[in-house]
Amino acid sequence: MASIATGANPERTNRWLLIGAVVLATSAGVLIFVALANTVSDDGGTTSAGSGDARALVANDNIPAGTELEASMFQLESFSEDALVPGALFDAKEVEGLVTRTEVLKNQQLSGRAVGVADDGRPTDPVLSDVLDQGTLAVSVSVKEVTAVGGHLVPGDRVDLFVNIVERVPNADYDLLHVVPAFQNVKVVSRAQTDIESIVNLAEDDEQSADATSPDATERPEDVDPTDARAQTITVQLSPEDTQTLIMQMKLADEVWFALRPFGDAGIAPLEEIVVRISKNR
Repeated sequence: MASIATGANPERTNRWLLIGAVVLATSAGVLIFVALANTVSDDGGTTSAGSGDARALVANDNIPAGTELEASMFQLESFSEDALVPGALFDAKEVEGLVTRTEVLKNQQLSGRAVGVADDGRPTDPVLSDVLDQGTLAVSVSVKEVTAVGGHLVPGDRVDLFVNIVERVPNADYDLLHVVPAFQNVKVVSRAQTDIESIVNLAEDDEQSADATSPDATERPEDVDPTDARAQTITVQLSPEDTQTLIMQMKLADEVWFALRPFGDAGIAPLEEIVVRISKNR
């Protein structure tokens, strides 16, 4: 029959308890060290708790929409695969120079959708705001076939704008027609609802390589039919000040005429306003 031993040595029991406590403390310290080591990425940034399966770009600070990205704006953090946002990006160097379409918040993963990249890594179709230069605005002008170069304008063309204003002269048998050279070397960014959708790299064509240095060489769409005269608006890119002036002129003008420039021509002609009499009985 089994019996319970009594009279155990208290000093020996305390020694074993002390040894056990030291072992537990050492094990806990090792576990804490490993956990802390896994929360620091190679580039000095912190990762999510428990090192994940992929390292995605995370914003160091809030990034407003319309910001040109730099690699220094991001750090890599580790995430499990199911914690990655759709279209997550992983290489800071590859996003340099891209412009954000939406705001990216501090500590938020950078998604391709925020910079115009689809989930499969391909560029998405650009929206009109993508093709505008920083500090410019897009403004539309009502046109008809004859005032829009017979309907031959396409996005990427450069044009001069002329405004016709008829000044009514009281108690006279004539009015005054003002032909105002409003703006020169203006970029067309949209024709009706067709903007710069697809990029054509003229440098790939040996016959066109001489003109490939033009700023518009990679902005002309492939699939716009310039002979379709049904377009009722042409949208151009102007500075905010010139936009304000054009809107005022359109309110006063009888017509706004577009004159097409040769490809690559950026010259400014010394034009002045012309005023002529026109009969009221014409």
